[in-house]
Amino acid sequence: MGRRVARKEEKKKNRKLILKITGGILLVLCIAYVISCAVIPADTILKGVSMNGVDLGEVTEEQAVLKLKEQYEKDYVNRFLTVKAIDQEYKIPMYSSMSFNEADAAKKAFSYGHDTFLLRGFQMLKALAFGEKMHFYPAITNQAALDAQLNQSGLAALNTTVQTSYELKEDELQIAMGKTGYSVDLKGLNTAIAEAVGKDDYETVIEAPLIQGTVEPLDIEKVYAAVHKVKREATLEVTDKDYKIVKSITGIDFDKESAKQAVEAAAEGDLVHVEIVKDAPVINTKDLKKHLFEAALGSCTTYVSGSNARVSNVRLAAKTINGLILLPGQEFSYNASVGQRTAERGYQKAPAYSDGKSVMELGGGVCQVSSTLYKSVVLANLEILEHHNHTYESAYIGLGMDATVSWDGPDFRFKNNSTYPVKIVADYDDGALTCKIKGAKLDDHKVQFVAEILKTIPYKTKYEKDKTLAKGKTKVVESGHNGYVVQTYRIIVDSSGKQISKEEEDKCTYTKKDAVALKGTKEKKAKTATDGSTEQGAATTEKKNGQ
Repeated sequence: MGRRVARKEEKKKNRKLILKITGGILLVLCIAYVISCAVIPADTILKGVSMNGVDLGEVTEEQAVLKLKEQYEKDYVNRFLTVKAIDQEYKIPMYSSMSFNEADAAKKAFSYGHDTFLLRGFQMLKALAFGEKMHFYPAITNQAALDAQLNQSGLAALNTTVQTSYELKEDELQIAMGKTGYSVDLKGLNTAIAEAVGKDDYETVIEAPLIQGTVEPLDIEKVYAAVHKVKREATLEVTDKDYKIVKSITGIDFDKESAKQAVEAAAEGDLVHVEIVKDAPVINTKDLKKHLFEAALGSCTTYVSGSNARVSNVRLAAKTINGLILLPGQEFSYNASVGQRTAERGYQKAPAYSDGKSVMELGGGVCQVSSTLYKSVVLANLEILEHHNHTYESAYIGLGMDATVSWDGPDFRFKNNSTYPVKIVADYDDGALTCKIKGAKLDDHKVQFVAEILKTIPYKTKYEKDKTLAKGKTKVVESGHNGYVVQTYRIIVDSSGKQISKEEEDKCTYTKKDAVALKGTKEKKAKTATDGSTEQGAATTEKKNGQ
């Protein structure tokens, strides 16, 4: 019994000793651990700590920022993601779209072992023994740059849905029916990209989420509005005496209802053929440019005499109408074009007839311009709307070919009844007045302007007694003119001179003007010198109210 008790006591003493030793060891360890927690560097990152593979052990937080920034520039400047959409891969550079917060990454690395006091020692020992590999990745921070990259890659515009389209061919309208396809769901793709960047995964190919497209129905009314054209002849846009060419348009039309039915019956991808009807202009742009004012259709030259004032009036009136352009169907009025003959506009007083008498009138002589123009218009085979001959025969142009005008009286008007524009060319040079009608010469026909005198009415001489003139002597003080009834004709001949047509142009009646002479009644005295001279009064040939 005693021996057993002794062994028990010994075992008990051994256990106490072991406990004391163990407790001592633990105490030493605890003290050592506490000491290790206390001695951790306060301003540097623990040894063994790395961030994104960059060793940051025993450096300050500020130094860590620099090291992380330098490594980021190296590792991410050429990073890109691969996106697959509709069996095609797209490379998206990411560097411009994201950024790396080096300061936050350094702060995270520094916080390891610097937070809870009693946890520090464990973290230090763990880092020393096994290392502490930490991660802090970039993030998408520039959405505008990412959008630009997606646009540049073509992903943003990727759309396999084909909308219905149409094309105008030479003889038909072709309508290509659309096909349903897909486009990229950009919102979903941005989310997937952000997730990949957040995980620092640049190896996995991102499958772009897709959205099914819709083929919009074709609006035939809009197609008709775009295709349909009203025929327009090539013409001119005239400003003053300048112009620019307005291009011709070929008329285009199609049956809207037939087209609508054909489109409704067609399947996706079908090609619908719609017949079109074209209406070509008589004068297209090419023809207008070729024939515009190419030839003088009619020309007339008369010679101007009289006072300087009359010549000035003729020159001014010619200058006013020179270069005027008449489009097809447009009418010309001499009075409206030349305007009122006033001193303010530069017109001077010159002889003109009024009530059968020669008077000085502003604008005297402008009838020579209207007459010269009238003949050139007839020779150009244009339509005369209004024409009046003078009261008396004109000296500067043939019977039936003169045209009297007056601001408050008769006018000369004609119409461009041809298919091309015409231009009036009026020029005074060294006593000669020339008027031309320039236009398109489309055939070899020529116009002849012919006058036939139907009746001649001889003038008489009226005598008035003059006691200052020797008996038996006479002196003409007003010259006389025969009267005429004249029929003019417009004759058209071909290049060989063969007559094609002959039409009456106008019937003109000229009043006779009796001469007035003085008859002497004075008795002769012996050896009185005889005055045998006979004076011829100046004669002008203008109509009442004519110039």
